Amino acid sequence: AAWLLLQLTEVLTELLDLPDVAGRFVVLILIVGFFPAIIFAWAFELTPEGIKREHEVDRSQSITPQTGRKLDFVIIGMLVVIA
Repeated sequence: AAWLLLQLTEVLTELLDLPDVAGRFVVLILIVGFFPAIIFAWAFELTPEGIKREHEVDRSQSITPQTGRKLDFVIIGMLVVIA
């Protein structure tokens, strides 16, 4: 997502004739936002019922393996299409 945002910034900076500092600003925002995103991902889990604290999730009823498996198939499918 960060790579896509940087690419869009580069294109839009030239297209809209924005100063070069716009790209630096986006990089700075991405760097500053990285650490809260890591902490948030560590402390919370996305469940079918919504976002829950990590310790509130019952691991025996976790759907992580199923969603991970679906993601694996999506990635493999995309790689096959690209190749």
